[in-house]
Parts: sequence; C-alpha cells; structure tokens
Amino acid sequence: MDPDDPNYAKSFWEFDTAPIADRNEASSIFDKITASLKQANPRYFIRMVTIYVDFSAFQVHTSIFQKGNHNFNLIVAHMPKRDPYCRDQARKDGKPPKDLLASHYLKQDLNFHTIHDDPPFNVLVITYDPAFEATIIELYQSGFVMLLACDTRTLSTVGRHCYYKWYWNQMRMGAAPLLPDGTFLA
Repeated sequence: MDPDDPNYAKSFWEFDTAPIADRNEASSIFDKITASLKQANPRYFIRMVTIYVDFSAFQVHTSIFQKGNHNFNLIVAHMPKRDPYCRDQARKDGKPPKDLLASHYLKQDLNFHTIHDDPPFNVLVITYDPAFEATIIELYQSGFVMLLACDTRTLSTVGRHCYYKWYWNQMRMGAAPLLPDGTFLA
C-alpha cells in the first residue's frame, strides 16, 4: 500500500455529523481540505467530493458548495431525515432510533466507487460516526489508502485503520495530519 500512488483522494463527507460553522465557511472549505491533504503529501489533490446532508436541517441550499472554481467532481446528496414512526415513541429507553440514511448511502457509495477503481487510491472519509469501522477495515485490507477526518471518539475506533488522520475541526483550518501519538505533524 503506497499512499503516494496515485496521489488523488476521493472524498466522502457525512455533513450531518461533521458540519461546518456557517455558510461563509463553505466558500473556502475545499481549499482548507486540500491544504490539509497537501500537508500530508504535497502531491495530494481532491478528485471527487460527495457531501451527504439534510439541507432542511441546516437551513442551507446545495448551491453554497457549488460556488467557486473547483477542479474536481462535486456531488451534493440531499439525505432528509426520516419522519418518526409511531413505534419510535414505544421504545423503552425513550430515545428515538438513530437515523442511518446518510451513513447508509455513504457506505454504499464507498463500496460502489471502490468496486470500479482498483486499489491503491486514497479515500478520505469525513464523519463523526464510529460505525464506519467495518467498512474502513474492509477497504484498508483490500489495499485502499484510507484517510480520515473525525472527532476523538471516532478516531479511537476507526483511526487505527487509516494512513492519515485529522480531527475535523483541524482539517477545516488546513492543518497537518495527526501523528500516531495524537500530536500534529510539523
């Protein structure tokens, strides 16, 4: 597994769990992600970004990400939260079940894109959902170079299978990746 060959990254971003601060940040977020990738390896660039989001929950429109001159394919997938079912109210613990629609589509797209592209190539997953561990392990074992931007909880489970790792809040600023001990490169 050589993270230098090829040097592009296909990116899958679960926006509902790893959002940005506001619509102003949307205009520069891809430059920040690219800056973070280039700190890991100066040859890295984004080839494709797919964003999975419930835009109604964030009161934004897909067009906020489509402004600007992008040198990559940008796909914005609206993943609305499902309406609650009557049985949700009957749960003994009183908690509604987790809505897995965006996670489901992200995992499905990861599998679809990796079926059509033989490893190695770099796959950047941006999520706060530790449930991606099985998918990331499978791709890692198949020879894909996994990159991850996440929170502390997800890093502790999923991060050990990824070549480069960032805290999402740091990647949003264009920071270098984490070292194995949790400190930052450079």
